[in-house]
Amino acid sequence: CILINILLEYEDLLLNDGLTGIAVLNPQRPQEIQLEEHKLLILYGSPLERFESILDKNGLTERPDMKFVSDFCHAHHSDTKYEEPFRSLATGLGLEGKL
Repeated sequence: CILINILLEYEDLLLNDGLTGIAVLNPQRPQEIQLEEHKLLILYGSPLERFESILDKNGLTERPDMKFVSDFCHAHHSDTKYEEPFRSLATGLGLEGKL
């Protein structure tokens, strides 16, 4: 619940900054969730059925025909307004000095 509250506090940064992403790893089993800079949600590991069920219940279903901007030549952009929120998020997650 603590991580969810932190991520909700930085929702604008996470969803609108073209340079920001986040990954959460499970130290007990080989699982990882990434919201990467293209705003793609990527799940790694096994089992993934619980994650798939949660996504389905929230209306996020797989669309095999969907094209992604990451498939094409493109540039990432940010805005200086995200500089302080990014530093604050990193500090809140205990990552200051590690970026």
